[in-house]
Amino acid sequence: MIKSLPNLYSFLRVTEKTVRCITTNISNYYSPKLKPKKKYGDFQRDDEGNIKYRELFVPDFILKSRQQYIARLLNQVHLPHYMYGSIQRKNNILNAQQHLNKEYFLTIDLKNFFSNINHHQVYKMLYRLGFSPSVSRILTQLTTFQASLPQGAPSSPVIANLIFLNTADKLYSLAKSNNITFTNFLDDLTFSSNYDFKDIIKQVISLISDDRFQVAYEKIHYRKDYCEITGLFVKGAVLELPYVMQHKTKSNYFLWVYENQVQQYNLKKLSICK
Repeated sequence: MIKSLPNLYSFLRVTEKTVRCITTNISNYYSPKLKPKKKYGDFQRDDEGNIKYRELFVPDFILKSRQQYIARLLNQVHLPHYMYGSIQRKNNILNAQQHLNKEYFLTIDLKNFFSNINHHQVYKMLYRLGFSPSVSRILTQLTTFQASLPQGAPSSPVIANLIFLNTADKLYSLAKSNNITFTNFLDDLTFSSNYDFKDIIKQVISLISDDRFQVAYEKIHYRKDYCEITGLFVKGAVLELPYVMQHKTKSNYFLWVYENQVQQYNLKKLSICK
């Protein structure tokens, strides 16, 4: 990893002066943006019918391009097989596929995943990876905003994965010891097994909370026979698009392409199993 500031500036293709200008005036390099939340292609609404929004902080070109350099560098860090979110050659389909042919399912969402990760955690993670203290400090300043990870920055997903890794390892060990399959797709956690494992849900939640991540309790689901996992329904040996999306594939080319992609994964999985 990068040890000296001159090497960091060279890697980022900027001058020390430019970095100093960005880090001392960081608010000038972000623009707040409200993005409507969607599910199955439709806007999500609250109980009063109002559209729900996700608050983003979008970096300008010069900062975003530096964050992309940082993201590419951090993406070189090996992550375990059970992690699927924002990782090259992995996606939500592969994540859901790990839970085929299971009978019991537990899905948990983490609340405010990015914003609950603070700049101290980012600095410590970078330092543990082998960056020098001075380089870790600059990288932290370039990738955090208002003392936390900004949703909207290209570097946030890989940093979040690396910080959540310690907790994810604990969850994986707990799952493995109970004959449970575990996968992590950023803030979506999924557990599945052919055995009823309802009795360890409290232990799972406690482990997450002890590491200071917040569970969205209203989004905890324990199901039998089938389950929605990262936007797809797992039913026995196949993955299916939700009915609402299936209905729209005839009029929406992108959904049609996506459905065909899912079917290709199904065929590939079935051929392997034969």
